[in-house]
Amino acid sequence: MLPVRFGRHDVYLYESMFYTRSPLLKELYCESHRFEPWAVNGDPQATGRYVFRNVLYVDAGDRSRLLADILRRLESEPSYESQVEARFREASRRLCRHLVRTRRGDHGRENVAALMDAAVRVLSAGIFKEALEPNPAMQFLAAFMPVEPVRANLLDLYQPLCLPHFLKFELKLLYFARRHREDGGEAWVSRCIEQCAYLSKFFLEPTPLDDPEAMKAKMDESDPGKRGELLRNHQRVVERSLLAERDILQHLAETGTYTLRSKRVVMGCLRFIQFISTYEELKHIQAVQAARALRRVMEAHRLDLDTTLRADLLKRLR
Repeated sequence: MLPVRFGRHDVYLYESMFYTRSPLLKELYCESHRFEPWAVNGDPQATGRYVFRNVLYVDAGDRSRLLADILRRLESEPSYESQVEARFREASRRLCRHLVRTRRGDHGRENVAALMDAAVRVLSAGIFKEALEPNPAMQFLAAFMPVEPVRANLLDLYQPLCLPHFLKFELKLLYFARRHREDGGEAWVSRCIEQCAYLSKFFLEPTPLDDPEAMKAKMDESDPGKRGELLRNHQRVVERSLLAERDILQHLAETGTYTLRSKRVVMGCLRFIQFISTYEELKHIQAVQAARALRRVMEAHRLDLDTTLRADLLKRLR
């Protein structure tokens, strides 16, 4: 969610503009913006303040400087892209570890708190997408090479190299639909709900597809034969993204300044775009997996989805 400018603040209005009933999920997304200094610079100090519940105020000047830091460090530090990637890979690994423990029944306060902290840090990657949208990226690269001839190639880089969440949803749905048609077992419907329903929307509460009849209708209308076509199409766009980096670097060699520094900066920027485009998909999948696990923790401890905040949840746990 992009902030709303109010006076000298950027304001995140998750309480009123994020379509979920769960204040906990709104809080996790709000907190992700407080950890943007960690995302950009590894700074452990969170930023911003809450004026109302799940309405986060961040100093607009501080955030503008933070956005500028991304491009400045990409230009001045050869290892910046790899530093950020390492930071988020570790956050993802940490989320996965605590997610597995939670699913296996570890509802201890320490484990659940660590799961939420990891989810917040994973979600904080959104600031990079904002700083490296196509137009700002074109302006940045224009200092090193003519960019208009490679505009289409640059746009190809924004293709996630992983399966996008909507494609992952479609492929899982087609798999379970095929198995259901082959043996007619109703267990495939419940398994499809477990694997797919949460991917349909970024909600913590049950989605329409959590209902067995709704999911069965969705499975019945699907065409399992499309699975191969969807995978082939995805492979083509991934290959195009990988070739785009080669073509842009070739263009740099032919028409750009082509110093060692310029090549290093351009390579770092291109790979950073590919990493962030891919991680944008992974972060939402991971965050929603964490949210569903937290929902089960709340259900196990008889906490109300519509009112439970992070502090309420941790207070109930031992």
